[in-house]
Amino acid sequence: MNDMLRFALIAAALSAGTIAAQQPQKKNSAIIGVATDSLHMRPLSGAEVLISGVNRTILTDSLGRFRVDSLPAGNYEVGLFHPLLDSLAISLSSPKFSLGPDSASLISLAVPSAATLIAQTCKSRMRTLGSSAIFGRLLDPDSGEPVPHAEVSIAWVHFDVSSVVGVKQTPRLVRDSTDSHGVFRLCGLPAELDARLQANYRGVMTADVPISTSAADGDFIIRPLYISRSDTAGTHVGRASVTGKVTYAGGQPATGSHVEILGTKAAAVVDERGEFILSGAPSGTQMLLVRHLGWEPREFPVDLSSSQPRRVAVQLKKFVPVMDKVVVTARAERALENAGFSSRQKSGMGHYITAADIERRNARQLSDVFRTIPGVTVEQRGFESVITSTRAGSLNGQDCVSYFVDGLLFQAIGGNASDFVNPSEVAGIEVYQSSQVPPQFTSANGSSCLTIVIWTKHGGR
Repeated sequence: MNDMLRFALIAAALSAGTIAAQQPQKKNSAIIGVATDSLHMRPLSGAEVLISGVNRTILTDSLGRFRVDSLPAGNYEVGLFHPLLDSLAISLSSPKFSLGPDSASLISLAVPSAATLIAQTCKSRMRTLGSSAIFGRLLDPDSGEPVPHAEVSIAWVHFDVSSVVGVKQTPRLVRDSTDSHGVFRLCGLPAELDARLQANYRGVMTADVPISTSAADGDFIIRPLYISRSDTAGTHVGRASVTGKVTYAGGQPATGSHVEILGTKAAAVVDERGEFILSGAPSGTQMLLVRHLGWEPREFPVDLSSSQPRRVAVQLKKFVPVMDKVVVTARAERALENAGFSSRQKSGMGHYITAADIERRNARQLSDVFRTIPGVTVEQRGFESVITSTRAGSLNGQDCVSYFVDGLLFQAIGGNASDFVNPSEVAGIEVYQSSQVPPQFTSANGSSCLTIVIWTKHGGR
C-alpha cells in the first residue's frame, strides 16, 4: 500500500440466506451499495465502482447508489474512484468481506468529513490557530503528473481592532511543501479569509489565486493548482491557448474589450461577435484580465494546458462606485502608499498625478490627463488618442511608450492602457521619461521608453 491516506467505512453486511448443501457454484448473489460525500454533505454521484474479480464498468447514480448482480459466492473488496478523491489524494475502499451463495451484501462507503480530514492531517498546534484548511494537489497541466517538492503558500492580512491601538494590520503567511503525490495541506486558517494562494516550483510560480471565504462557507476548501515542470523561471510564453466570449450585462458583445494573461505577452481584443482568442500563453494556473472602458475589470484564475484549449465566458458589470467617497479615497491612498507611489514621488524623479488631480481636471478620457504633463503630447490619430514623448531621450523613438497597470506591464494590443481605464477608476499615475524609469518599471527587454504607471482604486492587493 502506498502512503496515500486510506479511509474505509463499511456500515453493514447482511446475508439473505445460504444453500444447505454444497452445490456447483451459482452466480446468484449481489452487492448493493451507496457512496456518500461527507465533505459536501451529498451523495457521491458518478464515482467508478471497482469490485475485486469483477470486470464491469459500474458508476454510482445521482443518489450515490450502485448494484452488482449475478455474482458467485466468495471474498470481495469494493473500491471507488472519483475526481474528488483524486484532488484529496486519498483512496476509498471497503475491507474484504465474504459474500455467501444466494445472498446480498450491503456496503456503505463515505468520503471523510472536513472535521475528520483536518483532525487526521493537520497538526494540533496548527489547529489552535484556526479551524479552517485548504487542501489540494499541484499537477503538471500537460502531463497530469504530480509536482513534488514545490512550495505552496497562502498570504493575507489579519486585522485587530481595539480602543487602545485602533486598527492593527498584521501580514500572515502559511506554507507547505508538496509531497510525492503533489499534495499540499494549509492548516490553521481563519474561518473568514480574504487571501492569495500561490505555488512556486524552482522559481516558476502560479498566479496569485484569490481565496475569499466566510464562516458560512464551511471550514474546508479544495483548490488544485497547476505548474508546468518544463517551464523555467521568467518564461512568459508557451503553447497554451484560451478562447472565450465577453458580453455586457444585457448579453450584447463587448466589442473592443482588452483581454490578457497577466504577466505574459498573451493579449487580444474582443471582436464584433464578442469573441477572443489568446494563444502563446504558458501552461498552468494563470490570471485572466478583461478591461473595457467604463466597466469593472474582471480578473479570475484559469488553468491552462497546451494539450487542451480553455474556453471561458465573461460578463462585464458597469463600473459604479458604491462605497462612500471618503472610504474609497482612504483605501486608494493606502494602496498607493503600499505600492511605493509616495516614496517615489518624494524622489523628485518623474511626474505624479493623484485621483484629486484627475477630479479637478474633469477629464472625460484618461488621455486628457496627460495633455498638461511636461514632455508629453497627446495626438489624435483617427479615432485613437496617441500619447508620445516630446523628448529625444529614447533610442526607440518618440512613439515608444510602456504602460504598467497596477504594477504589471500592459500588453498594448488594439490601443493603449488609457483606452481601457476610466478616469474615475484611477488612484494615481506616475509618468517617467526614458532616463528616469525606476528598475521595476523597465520593460522585459531592458529598453526604456516613456513609461506611464497607472494605479487603479480596485487594483491594490
